[in-house]
Amino acid sequence: MSDVRSKDLTRRQFLISAAGVAGGAASAVAFGSSPCPPSVVSAVGGTSASASCGTVSVGLPTLGLTSAASSGTHGWTFGHAFRQGDVPSGQYITTSSTSSQATILNRWPDGSAKFAVLSGIASFTQNALQTITLATTSSAPSESTVAEPKSLNVTATFTGAVTGTYALQSCLGVDLSNWNKGSAGRVRQILGPVMSEFHYYCPTTDAHVAMWFFVRAYSNGTTEIETVVENGWMNVPAPGERDYTIALNVGGSTTFSASLAHYSHTRWSRVDWIGTNPQITPTHDAAYLRATRMVPNYGYTNPSSAAFASLASALNPVPFALGNWTARMGNAGYQPSIGVLPQWEALYCTTADSRAYAATISNNRGSGRWPIHYRDENTGRVCNYLSYPQTTLTSGWGTAPPTPSGGTNGPWDIAHHPSNGYLAHLIEGRWTQLESLQFAAMDDILESNPPTRQGGGVLACINAPLTTRGTAWCWRTMGQTAAITPTGINGAALPTADAELQAAFVQSIHDTAQWNNQRYVLGTIDNGTFKNSIGWLGQYDGYTAANYPTNEWWGGAWMVAFQGMALGHIADLGIEGLSNQSDLESIRNFVYQDTLLTIGNNSTWNFRRACTYARPYLMNSSTPAAPVFMTIPQAYASYVSSDGLSTSITANPGDTLLQHDSDTATSAGDTSNPGSGYWALHISIIAQAIDAGISGAVAAYALIQAAPNYTPQADGASNTPQFAFVPRT
Repeated sequence: MSDVRSKDLTRRQFLISAAGVAGGAASAVAFGSSPCPPSVVSAVGGTSASASCGTVSVGLPTLGLTSAASSGTHGWTFGHAFRQGDVPSGQYITTSSTSSQATILNRWPDGSAKFAVLSGIASFTQNALQTITLATTSSAPSESTVAEPKSLNVTATFTGAVTGTYALQSCLGVDLSNWNKGSAGRVRQILGPVMSEFHYYCPTTDAHVAMWFFVRAYSNGTTEIETVVENGWMNVPAPGERDYTIALNVGGSTTFSASLAHYSHTRWSRVDWIGTNPQITPTHDAAYLRATRMVPNYGYTNPSSAAFASLASALNPVPFALGNWTARMGNAGYQPSIGVLPQWEALYCTTADSRAYAATISNNRGSGRWPIHYRDENTGRVCNYLSYPQTTLTSGWGTAPPTPSGGTNGPWDIAHHPSNGYLAHLIEGRWTQLESLQFAAMDDILESNPPTRQGGGVLACINAPLTTRGTAWCWRTMGQTAAITPTGINGAALPTADAELQAAFVQSIHDTAQWNNQRYVLGTIDNGTFKNSIGWLGQYDGYTAANYPTNEWWGGAWMVAFQGMALGHIADLGIEGLSNQSDLESIRNFVYQDTLLTIGNNSTWNFRRACTYARPYLMNSSTPAAPVFMTIPQAYASYVSSDGLSTSITANPGDTLLQHDSDTATSAGDTSNPGSGYWALHISIIAQAIDAGISGAVAAYALIQAAPNYTPQADGASNTPQFAFVPRT
């Protein structure tokens, strides 16, 4: 606790501005249809509530595919998540395509399929929806696999800091499973009867700039080429900006040429085809996707066209495109990228709209602009933190990699960093999207102080940059990465370096859950000094204000809600190899108590004032090494006294909810908008707590639902759904 810093209250507008965005969108929304769930929720006397999020049929869903290419027979590949138990162990996935395959990469704890990359060959009519039926079978595939191509006409010609022409042909047939940074060849292959993937590495004349080719070869003879140019080794001397001109030729045609300033530890990519580009867009069953628990249960599913108006749309954006990202990630205030998933990805989860799909893919490609791409020159993979126990990237602790020269697109900010690559991988199934997520997860842990990691993978809220909200997003990112980094390929073992990465991500979640549970919940380490009853897993913040008692520490309660949302999400993901799921659920439930204890009464915490920006949590700021945490009644007494609020507001079911830190009713942009605003965080936490079966969660939900100024039918939550979780049952 010794590194807690003073903060001012300039960030009170973090979600208030979000409410303004939603309010502006709301005027364009037609609210004739009900969100999920609105009117079906009942609140009886403030003691009970029920919720329903519609019906997801038993069995597997369909997958919609639409081709913008000329009518004909085309190959297709997309990712698909599956609900636990729907594809039992020993069963295989089949489709109604002329021919198809399913490569299962992840499984639930019961052995059923969790995530697979689906491929097929189907007949398409231009711009007409093709519905692909998914089903299970007990018959194992028996067809021959698509062989590695013997010839591919793909070249990249560089001038400037990088020179020469590099041909994909030089990589074909060369086994590089024994990694060598100086040699070109095949790093990985994923074989199938309809489509086989081959991942190739090609060095250049520059020690830092490397090319990667991700090839999908289809049984109908077409081939997709994803080209990645990366400037990002971990410890190679003299890293920095490389300025060059590149001309990319695929199948005899120049598909891309430009002069680029390629900054250190960034990358760019694009997709081209040899043969017809089928230009296929998927339409996943959004209700089924939410039902898998791989994404939050976003409950407002009727956005207006305004929600999609400014979304990025180029599937091959220009290198380092900003897209919908905030130019300076560390800006205070609302950002559409902040949340368990960014706004455009939450929109895909609620609608499966093609515009949200395009934004998800486009923004993922543009995210190569951030300087987080540290690849291990010794393995050819994303750096594994276990290989760098004393390393920090930019934070000034321990050993740092060589300092890069040249420009930057701006820093990656842990306190505001988004989920990036996770949903893109779930719906499109590219290894490069998985790597985007892996790069972010490793950056999160390698930015932290080595002693804070406790000799393992602990992500702890005890010093910068892992602040209160920073830990929330680190837990989310690491949990997502652990959950979808493949554990095998249809049961076959992964290359060793890939398997070691997956194990490291799981270890980080294991270490983080265990350490936080022992320190804050059980009090079995640090002599029990940090054990508390308020549901706070540490706290980085020490807010100061003229009206706050000088001997107390105040922290960002709204950031604790981020922690609960993140922990609830990753606890749902069924992380393979995680041996202490109970520790993860324990700290999740502990943080849920932070919200549930404030939906109380006058003797504990008046539920009308549950929504706070900051509140006291430590009794004495002079003893950070041996903190004395407040109880909820103590914190409430100090909170109302310091803010000059009445201590005796009657709290009855049906009372009006109040604005944070005041005794006035909130504006429509806060209490009535479960998609934005401080109350949205509370509502989402309570929805998650109901799903987890936490005592008191149903009654708390009912109290909020019964408030006269909680009117979600009249808000813009459908347009900004990233904080709009509802109960699943």
